[in-house]
Amino acid sequence: MPEDAWRDWVSYRKTHKSRFTEKAAELSLCELAKLRERGFEPRAVIEQSILSGWTGLFPLKDRAGTGPPGLNRQVALEAENARAKAMLFGPKTEVIDV
Repeated sequence: MPEDAWRDWVSYRKTHKSRFTEKAAELSLCELAKLRERGFEPRAVIEQSILSGWTGLFPLKDRAGTGPPGLNRQVALEAENARAKAMLFGPKTEVIDV
């Protein structure tokens, strides 16, 4: 955890209406650890929350707000369609040209 990012988060939280108690700090650290395990950099998570005016920590969103960084809405929809198709018709389907 970058110390300066953590200091920024603590300072930000203390300047907002919601109280930043010792327990809130502990829970924030736990949440950052969980998000890091999922591949999200703590500094980027903190910066996203500060920039968005949030008092919580959340997975990073791409610019369209559709999911993990680098995954745009169209790609996400196509991937979901491919998963659904595989579930319905099996992993490979043969296309018959008529």
